[in-house]
Amino acid sequence: MENLIFIACFAGVLLLLFLAGIRQNKREDEELKKAFRASFGKSVTDREEGKKGGKGEDFLQNVTTYYDHHPVAYKVDDITWNDLDLDRIFHIMDQTGSSAGASCLYHLLRVPVYTKEELTERDKKLLALTRDEKSRVLLQLLFHKIGKSGKYALYDYIGNLGDTFFTPAYVYYAYLSIYVMLIILSVVLPAAGLPALAIWAAFRVSGYLKEKNKIAPYLSCFGYILRMLKQGREVEKLLSSGGEVKDAFSAESHQLSSLLKDFSSFEKGAYLVTSMNSSTGRGNPIDLLLDFVRMLFAPDLIKAGQMVRILKNRQDELDALYTVLGMLDAYISLASFREGLPQTATPVYTKERKIVARNLYHPLIKDAVPNDFSMEPPYYGTLITGSNASGKSTFLKAMALSLLFGQIFYRACASYLETMPACVFTSMSLKDSILEGESYYMAEIRSIKRMISVDTQDAPGLPVCFVDEVLRGTNTVERIAASSQILRSFANKQFPSIVATHDLELAGLLKDVYANLHFEEQFGGDDVVFPYKLIKGVSDTQNAIRLLQQLGFDAELTDKAQELADIYRKEEKWPEVTV
Repeated sequence: MENLIFIACFAGVLLLLFLAGIRQNKREDEELKKAFRASFGKSVTDREEGKKGGKGEDFLQNVTTYYDHHPVAYKVDDITWNDLDLDRIFHIMDQTGSSAGASCLYHLLRVPVYTKEELTERDKKLLALTRDEKSRVLLQLLFHKIGKSGKYALYDYIGNLGDTFFTPAYVYYAYLSIYVMLIILSVVLPAAGLPALAIWAAFRVSGYLKEKNKIAPYLSCFGYILRMLKQGREVEKLLSSGGEVKDAFSAESHQLSSLLKDFSSFEKGAYLVTSMNSSTGRGNPIDLLLDFVRMLFAPDLIKAGQMVRILKNRQDELDALYTVLGMLDAYISLASFREGLPQTATPVYTKERKIVARNLYHPLIKDAVPNDFSMEPPYYGTLITGSNASGKSTFLKAMALSLLFGQIFYRACASYLETMPACVFTSMSLKDSILEGESYYMAEIRSIKRMISVDTQDAPGLPVCFVDEVLRGTNTVERIAASSQILRSFANKQFPSIVATHDLELAGLLKDVYANLHFEEQFGGDDVVFPYKLIKGVSDTQNAIRLLQQLGFDAELTDKAQELADIYRKEEKWPEVTV
C-alpha cells in the first residue's frame, strides 16, 4: 500500500511539473511574439546588432556552410563583400530564428537575382510576410523552436556520414542481454548479483558517454533535423491555412508536404535520440527520465545507427527541406530590413547601359544626405573627385549597395533607380596580405584584373565597377599613367564604372569617356563643414593641409607644407633641399 502511495505521489509531482512546464512555455511564446512584432521593420540604423559588432566569427563561419555547398558562377565575391561591409549588414539584417534561416539569408546576400520574373516573385513573398502579421509572427515562433544548430554546422557532418563509424545495433543488444542476466542473478542471488549489476551499469554509463561524445556532432545534427521535421509540419499547416502567405507560398507548402513524407521512418522512435526542444532550453521531466534510460541502455545510439542509414539515401531531400524552411525564415529578415529603411524605390530595369538614381543614400548612416546621380552614354564612367572626408567612398558604397539590394529584395535605397541588371565589383578597402607575402600594390592590381577579365558573354548582368583610388599603392607618375589606361579599358568594354580619386589629372586624360562629379567642403573660421552633396565638374579644392591646421598641428609645420605645395603647383616639381 505504501508503495502505491509513493508511486501515486511521484506521478502527481511529475504531472504538476509537466503542466508547469507547458504553462511556462506558453508564457515564453507570448513574450517571443511580442518581441517579434516590436522588432519587425525596426529602423535599420537603430538596430543594436550592428553596434555590437555582430555575433562572432564562429557563428558567421557556420552560416557560410550552406553557401559553400551551393556554389554559383556569379556571386558577390569576397573582395566586394568585404569592401561593402556586408558582414555587418548581414548581422544587422539577421532576425532569423533557425540556423537554416541564417544560412539561407547569407546565401541570399551573396547571390543576387538577375531576372525580373524571379525578383517579382520574391517581392510578392516579402510583401505577404510584411502585411500578414499574424502568420508572420507564428512562423517566427516556429523557426525559433527549430533553433540554432550550435557549433555543429549541418552541412559539415551530414555530407560525411559514410566516414564515421557507428557501433552496430547488435553490440548494444548484447549489452542489454547482460543486463537481463544480471537482473535475474540479483533476484536469485542478491549478494552477488546487485554489486555486479551496479558495476556493469557504471561500466556501461562510462562507455556510453565516450561513444556519445565521439558522435556528438551527428547526434546534434539529427536533433536539428528532427526539430525541422516537427516544426516543418506546423509551417506547412500554417502556409495552407489562409491569409496572404497561403497564395504567396503555395509552392513551398506543397513541397513541404511532399518532403515531410520522405522522413517518416527517420522520425519513428526519434524521441529516443534527443529532446525536440534541446536548442531552446525547454523540456519536461520525461526528458530527464529518458536521459537516465539512454545512459544505461543506449537506445539513442541504436536509433542513431538507423538514422545514418536513412539519411545516406535522403541527402537531396534533406537539402531541399533545409532550403525551403531556411529561405522562408530568411525572407522574414529581408522583409523586416527593407521595412526599416527610411525610403525605398522599386528599381526600373532596362537593357540600356545607364544608371539613374535620385535621393540615393547609404542605409547604415543615420540621417544620411541623399544625392542624385546619372550616368548615360556616351559616358560609361564617372570620376568623383573631392577632398578628404568629403563623402566620395561613402557614395560609392551607397550606389553599390543599392544595385545589390535591388537584385536581392527588389528595393533600392533611393526614391528612384533605373539601371541594367548588374554584376557588382568593387576595389576599395584592400589590405596587405602579409601571410601570403603579397604587397598592397599586388593585391590591388589583382583586384582590378578580376574586373577587367569578366566574360560578358557568360555574365548574367553587366559588370559595374566601383574603385576607390586606383593604384594608390604606387608612385604618382606611374599611378596616373596606368590608372588612365585601366579606366579607359573599362570604358572601351562599356563597363559602367564609378571611381573616386584624388588624381585630378585623370579628369583631363579621360574627359572623352568619363563624366566628372565632385564633393566639396566649406570652411568657416576654425570649422570645416562637409555638405556631402554631389556637384558637377572637377574638384578645385584640396584640404589635407587645412585639416592639419584645424586639428592643431604646429603652425611652422603646416605653413612649410603649404609653401612646398604652392611651389609644386606653380613649377610642377619639388624644390631642392638646402642644408
